[in-house]
Amino acid sequence: MTWRRAADRGDALRLANGVYCLTSSWFSWAPWDRYLVAAVAHARSRRDAVVFTGLTAVLLHGLPTTDVPLELTVRAGSAGRAGRQPALHLYPGIDDVAMAYQRHFDATGQRFTGAYPVLPALRRRWTNRSDARDSVAVSVSLSGGTCLGTVLAEPLPVALAEVLAFEPLTVSVAPADAFKRIQGAEASALLDLVEPLRIPAVRRRQLNYAWAFADGRAESPGESLSRATIHDLGFVVPEPQHDLYDAAGRWVARVDHWWGGVGLAGEFDGMTKYSGAYTRPGEPPESVLVREKAREDAIRRTGSGVMRWVWKELRTVQVFEGLLDHHGVPRR
Repeated sequence: MTWRRAADRGDALRLANGVYCLTSSWFSWAPWDRYLVAAVAHARSRRDAVVFTGLTAVLLHGLPTTDVPLELTVRAGSAGRAGRQPALHLYPGIDDVAMAYQRHFDATGQRFTGAYPVLPALRRRWTNRSDARDSVAVSVSLSGGTCLGTVLAEPLPVALAEVLAFEPLTVSVAPADAFKRIQGAEASALLDLVEPLRIPAVRRRQLNYAWAFADGRAESPGESLSRATIHDLGFVVPEPQHDLYDAAGRWVARVDHWWGGVGLAGEFDGMTKYSGAYTRPGEPPESVLVREKAREDAIRRTGSGVMRWVWKELRTVQVFEGLLDHHGVPRR
């Protein structure tokens, strides 16, 4: 059996020129893992050294983003080679896609939603740093621990600076928050490390603003995106991870967001909280809901209001804006 024939039958996927994987493996990987696999596959398919930059480099270094990027971002060898290249098709035609995907979903007992996973497109970015010697080797592993190998990427401070300078705040805030949280006091050196980069003045101002906005107290990408969206909608940005105490000075809870001016706690509820991951040994799944209700009641007894939201509400900007207005969050 050759990989090409397996791909023609739908049993394998061509990830890049000469690089394949089993379709069954593709279905077993989470979307974030598929992105990492696509990056490694692209690097292995090229004769010249590939240096990843921007969001791709940030992910390869292990920082989180709120969404799986739609593009792999690499250094361009010259300004003339910069630009976007469409993604490779996983299958020769849509009929092959439908049959192969349906077969593999049936085999694993999953329900096919009709949304086909696709490979990311390729974005070549000219950075005036075409020499691979100023890159670093990054070991890439799947979430389950399987090592995919080593690729070249921009050093993390450089990659993060590019994201801060060129991506909107809703994209850059999650990795920036995580960088500050992980690096602690050492994170303050970021701007000094990237000072020599050739970044246009307007982008430099965006970089500085986004970096000042980032807050290492945020504990998840959802909390980070919430803060950035609240900012973009023109509301007062809450304080992250605020401790609440009762009238006797006893600690009650640490809330995700806090608007002190109106005494309002904001709680972002990611799906992980209710997926069983927060269930204690021997407890039924509904125990998480019971604890959350008791916690919210305790918060309200301090005289504070509580606003809750989930991913769907956060990503529907009009709905999220309505929630903020309904709960009296002040505008800037």
